[in-house]
Amino acid sequence: MSTDSQAIAALLHHSADTLQYVRAGAPTDAHAPDPAGPVALADAVWIASYVGIHLGYYTNPDAARDHCNDEARTVQGLPDTLTWRPDEDEPESRQHQFVDLGDVPPVDTGFRITAIVPVPSYTAGEEA
Repeated sequence: MSTDSQAIAALLHHSADTLQYVRAGAPTDAHAPDPAGPVALADAVWIASYVGIHLGYYTNPDAARDHCNDEARTVQGLPDTLTWRPDEDEPESRQHQFVDLGDVPPVDTGFRITAIVPVPSYTAGEEA
């Protein structure tokens, strides 16, 4: 493994640890669509996020992916070998970004896009 690949893999391992910590301590997925019910993705707002921190809100998944890709390249210094994979539990409404470093299996970067469907009003006792 090259020195650059080792450094990037170490950074991503740290990011994955941070993601696990954020998930354990904060309700970052509180507004994610219910996987048991259908999601009207035509009405969705797509959230671009990094380890649970919201980066932006978009009306289409391409814009959310573009934001994450730009952050991964310019802020994290990741190479252009970025790919997206559907979430295993919510394939239609959540995607994970991976980076291919060539000499190791693709590594999860911690960047996500998630679709949420806003509701027009609040009703006490009902989940949004």
